[in-house]
Amino acid sequence: MTFRPQSIKVFAIFLPVFLIFGESSSLWAQFRTEDRLNTKLDRRSLSSGGGRGESTKEGLDVSLVTSLAYDDNIFQSPDDEISSAVAQIEPSIGWTYGERDKNWVRLAYEGAAIIYFSRSEDNRIDNRVTAEGELRRKSLALAYSARWARLGSPSADIGGASDRNEYGGEATLTYSPRGKVSYSVLAERSVVDQVEPTFFDFFQTSGGAAVSYRYSSKTELELAYRLGRVEVEGSDVQTFQRLGLQALWRPRPKISISVEGGVEFRDYESGSEVEPFLSARVDWTPRTKTAFYFEAFRRVEASGAVVGENFNLTGFRAGVTQQFKDGWSANFEVGRETADYFSITDAPSSGREDIIAFIRPSIRYAFSDNAEVILLYQWSENDSTDPEFGFDNQQIGLSFNYRF
Repeated sequence: MTFRPQSIKVFAIFLPVFLIFGESSSLWAQFRTEDRLNTKLDRRSLSSGGGRGESTKEGLDVSLVTSLAYDDNIFQSPDDEISSAVAQIEPSIGWTYGERDKNWVRLAYEGAAIIYFSRSEDNRIDNRVTAEGELRRKSLALAYSARWARLGSPSADIGGASDRNEYGGEATLTYSPRGKVSYSVLAERSVVDQVEPTFFDFFQTSGGAAVSYRYSSKTELELAYRLGRVEVEGSDVQTFQRLGLQALWRPRPKISISVEGGVEFRDYESGSEVEPFLSARVDWTPRTKTAFYFEAFRRVEASGAVVGENFNLTGFRAGVTQQFKDGWSANFEVGRETADYFSITDAPSSGREDIIAFIRPSIRYAFSDNAEVILLYQWSENDSTDPEFGFDNQQIGLSFNYRF
């Protein structure tokens, strides 16, 4: 077993922070493809915080996102860049039964028709289907979710667009007796099925247990252990054990600080390693109409493009939103991540390193609580040591969003 010197340094820096601050997307949410920086404009996530909105009301909800943009490198190619005007029509429909703090279930569909004016043969439709819910009985709660998606959007690991099916599910059983302590167990399965045979399918199965302690209304802690295995087509099975601490601290109504982190023990075909992982977020609202956020992350992922390799992923994203009078607001986001590839077999490493960055300003005008128009721009690039994966990209366009 080896422990890299740079890993020791990173863990030593962040360990004191792990013990003080807290929240994020839960220890179970590591290693999701959607946690990568989004180098194509997502019209549904242009608010401070970078996440798309989700309906919590009971009954039927319908929304529509339409946009028209100019993209100077639609497939994020290193050479032979293709530019085009791009129209996107993204309907979503969901149905929720029950109340979120009791028993509930939700079914939802999101579609995205992507139309390239100069490359009609590459037009596509992306589809996402999700089902989730929760059952409560006195001190027990069972939360569950399942998802399926057919996507063709660009992937940072693979480089450029790639058709794939992503699906999986998870379930968490939580026991909350009277008091400040609760206990939970979890199981999950994730699959990425690549349509093109030149890329490698991904399978992950894991389970674990956690103990949560609610110190006060401002501070919560969770200690979690997770055991799992990763299978990438063409490579031997990887197994991992992860021990981490998650905490949430709200020192004031305007500030929320969250961190989860710990160490991961991972066995490969050739040898094993110990690596720290981190996911941290700070939200700050100094005034009613001004909001800031900052996120940082570090983790290990298996590559679906380079056989027999994983990569260390380290990065951050930050943003600010300022509201003005009469429905106007402005948003600015910036992000950067480094993917450092390394061999998990006896074969030499490819030496690939990707440094991806983006800058994303936008201006929003809200006609009402249910309708808005957004002028958006994004610059992004991948400064990769492998010339097949580097790219520069600029996108500018107009988006109209409406919730029925």
